[in-house]
Amino acid sequence: MRFRQGHAKCQVCSPSRASIFLGIYPTRHGITDWIGASVGAAQVKTEKRSLMPPQYVRSLPAGEVTLVEAFKEAGDKTFFAGKWHLGGKGS
Repeated sequence: MRFRQGHAKCQVCSPSRASIFLGIYPTRHGITDWIGASVGAAQVKTEKRSLMPPQYVRSLPAGEVTLVEAFKEAGDKTFFAGKWHLGGKGS
């Protein structure tokens, strides 16, 4: 299949990557900023923002089936290379 048009649902890596793996919007999986971004008063103080950014999910939700897991069930083998930015060990 060839896709001729596409766009990211978020301007930073973690939410976009999670959406590709899960097939759902950032507002559904809860990763709405790059994992590691500060939130609340800490970010307002360091970045001189007028609004406090909300809390966000900091790893892929364990209960969700990823695209890679679905491929594996179908007998496919996958390989990962590059940055992860979707949580720590186990995510």
